Amino acid sequence: MSLLEKMNIKTIITSIFLLYISSNFGQEVNKKQINSGSGSFLMKGGFNHEKDSIEVHYYKPQDYQTDFSVIIVLPGAGRNGDGYRDKWIDLAEKHNLLVLSPSYSRKYYPKTNHYNLGRLPKSSLINGSSQKNTAKVEWIFDDFDRIFDIAVKTVGSTEKKYDIFGHSAGAQTAHRLVMFNPETKVNRIVAANSGWYTLPNFNTEFPYGLKGVALTKEDLKKSFKMNLIILTGELDNKDETRGDLRSNEQVNIQGLGRVSRGDFFYKTAVKEARKLNCSFLWKKKIVKGVGHSSRKMSSAAAEYLYSTNN
Repeated sequence: MSLLEKMNIKTIITSIFLLYISSNFGQEVNKKQINSGSGSFLMKGGFNHEKDSIEVHYYKPQDYQTDFSVIIVLPGAGRNGDGYRDKWIDLAEKHNLLVLSPSYSRKYYPKTNHYNLGRLPKSSLINGSSQKNTAKVEWIFDDFDRIFDIAVKTVGSTEKKYDIFGHSAGAQTAHRLVMFNPETKVNRIVAANSGWYTLPNFNTEFPYGLKGVALTKEDLKKSFKMNLIILTGELDNKDETRGDLRSNEQVNIQGLGRVSRGDFFYKTAVKEARKLNCSFLWKKKIVKGVGHSSRKMSSAAAEYLYSTNN
């Protein structure tokens, strides 16, 4: 066989291989479809967790336009992205929103810390202490930018940034995102009725503070420049029975109910920002007459974020 014949065979084989790869890549991309109305798509987990699929539930308004705002809704402890997505359907139609709500299944993310704490610890909390996961690429905080990127590419959106609303356990994830991933593409983050907080100081042991975590004061300065809104229901106090509320000596320092804990978190942040003499854009809002209600807090958040009156 001549050299020319060998080269032709090699070229043919290479072309067939590239065609196969291209065809399969196209099939993979085509699986990510966002049609009008409600639906979902699967997304691979982050680095070293690619087999841990994440189901992203969406709602796309019937008259969707490419300049509609994008919001990622983080569900509570039930991790029911479909249920939380449904609570935002009317709000999406009213405010022109593309809604994306990820479900972190207990099959792939079995521990509370895999969601609420963003997979920061490598192990469950033992005696109030935890082994820290300094491999930031394995945290889930980068997932939200990836969800956004997939969505805007699929629907042809012109948006460059997005908002986040997290309620209860989702609010825990949301406020920790601010501290552990300040380089994110997210614009505004609403953390509503969080059960407890990681305080933005280096004197309190993680997970209740940042002591022992691989963050610096410069990192915290970046976090304070982000648009975080601490949203609490006025009636989500120590007498509220809905939702699981962690209670121990360390966390009770923050308060006995979610509204008092949100206030403690915010005041701690103000104090730390003053010490660092840096910009501080965080805000705190109380929703009158509301307790631990994801639906009513969703409505309040949408009004705050997208009403022309604000």
